[in-house]
Amino acid sequence: KNDVIHAPVESSDCIDCHDPHQSNNPNLLTESKPQLCYTCHDDLKNASKKKNVHPAFEDDCGNCHMPHNSPNQYLLTEKTPNLCYECHSDIQDEIKLAKTVHLPVKQDKNCLNCHSPHASDNNNILLNTENALCLSCHNDTISTEKGTIPNIKEHLEESSYIHEPVKDNCVNCHKPHASENNFLLSEAFPSKEYVEAKPENFALCFECHDSELLTEKRTETATNFRNRSEERRVGKECRSRWSPYH
Repeated sequence: KNDVIHAPVESSDCIDCHDPHQSNNPNLLTESKPQLCYTCHDDLKNASKKKNVHPAFEDDCGNCHMPHNSPNQYLLTEKTPNLCYECHSDIQDEIKLAKTVHLPVKQDKNCLNCHSPHASDNNNILLNTENALCLSCHNDTISTEKGTIPNIKEHLEESSYIHEPVKDNCVNCHKPHASENNFLLSEAFPSKEYVEAKPENFALCFECHDSELLTEKRTETATNFRNRSEERRVGKECRSRWSPYH
């Protein structure tokens, strides 16, 4: 059953969109798309001028919307996220196979929790800048089946020092959709407090830092975490003191 009907169809105003005699456009449309849609949806005409425009929207509104009626809200051809997966099958595969999936991807408006379907002045047609978007949810304590995530925004505001990658962009360390690692991290980082002191156990850290600070007894170069050439006095295990969970 098609529950949602396009307003011109519902009011029997077919000639709002179609010429009854002839046209240079497919389906006897009075104007080519998306310009025809903009005659009513002028807010979307303004959106089309934003810095980043969704290619599907820029090409033809009919890529995602039915022109007459649809069983889906907003006259969508398919419900989200399946509609999005018709083009973004790589994201669908990533989510299917991942150990950890970001909750907004699966809840409420799914993809639209973070992305505009039409256009945005932000990268990846996000609804806000990366960190502002993340902290719009992580501004409170969140309970999950794996534990409790504390209020990250409050934690950052109360801290006297913030790790540079965090200040720059949350996705420097976290994947936005899904990950094989705990906490949606892009590389391995210990979930336990004490782990074997091997570079592969701290692969996330060594995306930026030199792994020699862990492997070499003495070094003049890998000194970010050490007192210059002082001999490393760490045993077989290193302590991982950070976790987003209580």
